Amino acid sequence: MPRRTRTKNSHVNQLGKRPHNEIICVEFSEPAFLEAVRETSQVTYQDWSPNNQVAYLASYLASLNAKSLVIEHHYIDRHFIEEVSLYYSKSLLPRQNWTTRIHVFATLVDQTIIDQTIAEASSGNLSSATRKLQRGYCGYIVIRPLPSVPIGRTVLKHLSDRGERFFPTCYTYPVHFLGFKLTVHGLAFQQQDRAVGACATTAIWSALQRLTRREGARPPTSSEITQAAVRHYLPHGRPFPSSGLAIEQICEALRCFGFAPDLLAAHESTPATEFLTFLDIYLRSGIPLILAIRTGNEGHAVTVVGYASNKEVAPYEVEIGQKRHVVRIHNLASERIFIHDDRLGPYARAKFWTEDRCDGNGNPFEQLMVNIDWPNGQPQQAEVYYVAAPLYPKLRTSASELFEAAMELVPILSDALGDDQGQLGLVVHFERSGTYQSSLYERKIDSKRLVTFQKSIALSRYIGVHRWYWGDRPFMDTVWDTTDTMRETKYKEHLLGAVCLDSEFDQLTDEFAKFFDVVSG
Repeated sequence: MPRRTRTKNSHVNQLGKRPHNEIICVEFSEPAFLEAVRETSQVTYQDWSPNNQVAYLASYLASLNAKSLVIEHHYIDRHFIEEVSLYYSKSLLPRQNWTTRIHVFATLVDQTIIDQTIAEASSGNLSSATRKLQRGYCGYIVIRPLPSVPIGRTVLKHLSDRGERFFPTCYTYPVHFLGFKLTVHGLAFQQQDRAVGACATTAIWSALQRLTRREGARPPTSSEITQAAVRHYLPHGRPFPSSGLAIEQICEALRCFGFAPDLLAAHESTPATEFLTFLDIYLRSGIPLILAIRTGNEGHAVTVVGYASNKEVAPYEVEIGQKRHVVRIHNLASERIFIHDDRLGPYARAKFWTEDRCDGNGNPFEQLMVNIDWPNGQPQQAEVYYVAAPLYPKLRTSASELFEAAMELVPILSDALGDDQGQLGLVVHFERSGTYQSSLYERKIDSKRLVTFQKSIALSRYIGVHRWYWGDRPFMDTVWDTTDTMRETKYKEHLLGAVCLDSEFDQLTDEFAKFFDVVSG
């Protein structure tokens, strides 16, 4: 690929001149990426060095096997331009209102290829030309004209699913590039700018990127989130520059945008296994989580976006009366989580663990901890305090209620199966009803059973799902209404149906559905 040649800062808009874009192609290397960030963030001092986020992204692009960087020098980013309007335009030295966008390709893309691709599209082969660009597209990074905090809205491919990695919170973003409509599957990340938004604002911003888009709404900007958080509750400091958000402000901001959170507290009165189970239920349901942690006296917030589920499924004891039953909880099989940490970068690896401690009265308890992997090989340890799970307004059943309902079914199913070896397993999650019904066609369920279920079942927009396992085989789903809190009559009011996933368990599923008077599929 030829090296770029152009007049220095030829893309910079002069006062009174119409904006002018410039497309530059650069062969990827980590030093080349660092140089692109240095130049496009408009560094004017000699001793600039890449911060953690820039260095992390350089390494992450290498892990994506990046081959080319295509630099779009004049890009209007809605999120940054609102920050300029609210904050930077009022500074003594105002910032420009446009950014630079760096597109990342895992294939060779140079000026000749771009010219040929545009020519092919103009000759009537737009679909073919788009597919060629899409084949190697890895996403984009917005570079703000803020030398110390340059990383703006960034959407990159998540890590592959190799090694049982799952990213249920990710979304397929449309990307318009030179008139071609490309896509990238990921979740947006940005570096906090320490003025319009601090770490908690950025964590909320990433979570709402997924949630608002899924419900057909426009994601809010960092400035809108900060203003919503401090509108009714400002315990200390000023809204701008932002000094961070308290947990109450995090909840207020989420409520303001229509996603009231289920707040889970990880402290000495809550068993770590219970907390991690509820966290996993929400994460598997495609809900990004805001995780509040603390290192020493310093609080921080990150967004949990994925998990790695490759350790042995954990047994869980359920005691009813004088009898104990064992069920293997797949929600406790996650070995790692992946987080957007604005101090580091997107899809950073982290791992939960527990530390034995004593409270003020000398009583022992387990403190839930998290290790975040940093590039220097030294994991950063932090105490876990809260998780805020932003929920769709009509998803009124909590993870704890859905899990407790499953535990009440364990003795019934265990006895029906004659389970003396602890073969019964379970995974719990929420799902959009339309998505769930579509997924049943991929499971090769008996067509007569599926006809009955699909035509008879009436479902809420979001449903709760218990997926039951016999050993490693899923054999039945129990489906629940989630538009109300669960009461003592939960089976009469909330249980909607049972779906057989394995023909060997047809009779058990029918008997179960008949016993609870629900639809059988």
